[in-house]
Amino acid sequence: NCGGEGTGGTMDEKWLRDFEIKHISSYTNPKKITDLAFMLSFDTRDSNIYPEAGCLLDFSYLLYNKNIGSDFNYSSVNVDFRNYIGLYGHEILFSYQIFAGFINGNAPVQSLCAVGGQNFLRGFYSGRYIDNIVAAVQPEIKFKISKKIDIAVFTGIGNVYKNLESIYLDKLKIASGAGIRIR
Repeated sequence: NCGGEGTGGTMDEKWLRDFEIKHISSYTNPKKITDLAFMLSFDTRDSNIYPEAGCLLDFSYLLYNKNIGSDFNYSSVNVDFRNYIGLYGHEILFSYQIFAGFINGNAPVQSLCAVGGQNFLRGFYSGRYIDNIVAAVQPEIKFKISKKIDIAVFTGIGNVYKNLESIYLDKLKIASGAGIRIR
């Protein structure tokens, strides 16, 4: 979610100068981040740790406001949908995640939407891209090798954006990989 002019790109000089003016004071003068949250979850997965069937839908709305003790005024909305489909008697598992997050207002940098790290677009380091909006899709296929070992192949497609007008499909970031999962 780090981008010059909201393109979800890497930092440039102008963006970094604007960023420093807007956000660095949060680090030199400690601030409080207090929220009031509304969260809704719908979960039909057969397991929280290693699901093989079902879906999960999480929705959250968080309000950060000076009236509730925060030094910031902004809100965030996140929607996370995950679906797990067992194939061939659960020897192959196809799953996917669709995630969207929105920040409205003047959020501190640590609260901005991000891709990278262990959650979204795992091929980029955590916080490589940050901004006000994030949208990502992550499909994955797991092949059961034994009762305790799976081989997983995954990809992540998404980006961060300054605002709705800056969302372009030609600016998507893609990260793919494979790994062995031991239960």
